[in-house]
Amino acid sequence: MSNDLFDDVRPNLVFTSAGEHHNVQQWLDGKTFDIYVTSYVEKDFELKDRVKYVSYRKGGKFQNLHYLCTTNRNILERYAAVMVMDDDIKISGADIDKIFGFRENIQADVLQPAFDHRGKISHNVTSFNPFTSYRITNFVEVTCPVFRGRYLLDFLDVFDPRANGGGVDFWFCNYAKSRPKIAIVDEVTCLNPWDVEKGGVREIDKFQSRLERNAIWKIVKRENNLNFGNVVIEVFEYKFKLSTRQMFKYIDSKFSRYFGKIFRAFKLQR
Repeated sequence: MSNDLFDDVRPNLVFTSAGEHHNVQQWLDGKTFDIYVTSYVEKDFELKDRVKYVSYRKGGKFQNLHYLCTTNRNILERYAAVMVMDDDIKISGADIDKIFGFRENIQADVLQPAFDHRGKISHNVTSFNPFTSYRITNFVEVTCPVFRGRYLLDFLDVFDPRANGGGVDFWFCNYAKSRPKIAIVDEVTCLNPWDVEKGGVREIDKFQSRLERNAIWKIVKRENNLNFGNVVIEVFEYKFKLSTRQMFKYIDSKFSRYFGKIFRAFKLQR
């Protein structure tokens, strides 16, 4: 399960459930975090000698994280912060180090890197803003949140592992009695690839369809008395930053998004 389990651990942890089309190799040069991979394919994880922990179990990342919490909680208790990441997210180890540094500096309970405009964006608030260093909000997406360790453990204690994917983000942003400090960091971005780049099929759909996930989520909401109401996603405050680097990055990502749409449309028609 682990490489040198009892050796010194780094301050932070990246947890992912990995399938065939993962990008874990891009994260390996980080300095401030260990990596825990739960593989849900029926073969040895090819990077097992380069990450701290490897296990094998089918399920979504929060389902597998909950299982780890109930069977090996002491592993999670070692870390000040945990990033729960989709396996295909494109981000460097150096940028993961930065996002952990931001969490510590602003003492956020939950935060995420902003999404590059070249990839999938489900909520406009999570997209890269070139004029801010970070924004304090009331929502981050389920794709790659970074949690203060204690906050995550408390959430996993109430989490229902039948839930998988959509809706979990509203749950962990709203479960606490007092409002948590939630942030989106624009100085650090990541790219959430389009499905067409992975053969047109989402890994999560291989073991549970969207219809099944939505049906189960309705049951989970009802049985756990989850009533978030009509949550209005807001930005409460922000730290302004005027950066030539961020402006060029924004322009490049917007142009790339536009031409990427054309390319994907052409590819789907072939």
